[in-house]
Amino acid sequence: GIVAANPNKSSTSAVITRWVEEHQVQVDRWMKLQSQMKLSNVLDSAVFTVGIRELLDLAQSSQGASKKF
Repeated sequence: GIVAANPNKSSTSAVITRWVEEHQVQVDRWMKLQSQMKLSNVLDSAVFTVGIRELLDLAQSSQGASKKF
């Protein structure tokens, strides 16, 4: 992962902070979806499909992250 592939041995906190900053749009979308899911009285398969898609987008946007750190 991004922490294990940290050749500069920066603090784990600094590496994670940098990763979140580089993927802020996707992280914000994921956090907003989580918030909406918590507030919803009904969670159906469509909500989980959207959630899985958001996580997939986040994972794909960070491919190659280990090369950056």
